[in-house]
Parts: sequence; C-alpha cells; structure tokens
Amino acid sequence: MMKLILDKALQDKYITIADKYALDNRAEVKRVEHAPFLVTMREAIKKNAGNIQNLKEAIRKNAVNVQNLNANMNSIGGSINQIKSGPRRKQKMENVVGLISAVIISYRLGLVVVSRMPLGKYLGKL
Repeated sequence: MMKLILDKALQDKYITIADKYALDNRAEVKRVEHAPFLVTMREAIKKNAGNIQNLKEAIRKNAVNVQNLNANMNSIGGSINQIKSGPRRKQKMENVVGLISAVIISYRLGLVVVSRMPLGKYLGKL
C-alpha cells in the first residue's frame, strides 16, 4: 500500500526518486520493527534482563549470608576454645584460692610472715 502511494507521489512529481527510496526504506524499517515476532523477542529479552538482575541480587545476598556464617563459625570456634580451657582455668583459680586461704589461715595463726611468700608467681599465671 505504501509503495503505491509513493509511486503515485513520484508520478505526480511531489517527491524525487531519492525521496521515494528513502521513504520506502523508512516504512520498511518501521514495518519490520513492529513485526509480531520482534515484539515477542523484545519482551522476552526484557523479561530475561529482569530475571538476570534478580539472580545477581540473590547471589549478592548469598555472599553476604556466607560471610555472616563464616563470622558465626569463627565466633563459635572461639567459644568452644573458651569452654575447653574453662576447666583448666577453674582448676588454676581453685589452686590460687586454696593457696591464699592457706596463707591467710597460717597468718592468723601466726605461722607465716606474708611478705616472704612468693604469691606473685602464682597470681601472675592466671
């Protein structure tokens, strides 16, 4: 239909032959641009681009979750080490408390002079 109109305009000398081919080319491009298969392809591409963005966001969130899990694992490891060292520390504390109690009892009874006892080396190991 468009070609017939352009041919009639050329015959009536409203346009030149160069204008006819330029207008014909523009009309053909517009026709192909709005072809149903291209419209469907364009919509699919936009939908896929949205899905790709959603996947990128999900991957970023997973990376953050992995970092948080690593931090939690390190924290749990530190807690486990503290729990493991707890009985030893408790035993050391009980030893020092027992020693201090013995010194205080001895001092009260007048058996020991406190200034000569090397308590510093026991207290420094805690």
